[in-house]
Amino acid sequence: MKSQIPARRLNATVAVLLSGWWTKSELSLLSLAGRACSSIPGSKAKPKFPEDMIEAITSKIFYTKWECWHEVFLAADQIKTANRSCS
Repeated sequence: MKSQIPARRLNATVAVLLSGWWTKSELSLLSLAGRACSSIPGSKAKPKFPEDMIEAITSKIFYTKWECWHEVFLAADQIKTANRSCS
């Protein structure tokens, strides 16, 4: 997972997160970008992950607990002004 392309890292991250609910073969049928692979001539685009699934991952799972996960790195004022509670 040592890619320099952020979209590839994001695809890999999403695959790891969703591997608890879907198998690798099921996840291999979807893509975040929904485009054909630029480095493989003649490759076909995979269907995109459903937008509601991506929204749920980014807004419900990550951002709601972001302040809690990073309290050690935030100053007290930053924690107090955080938009969302950790509870």
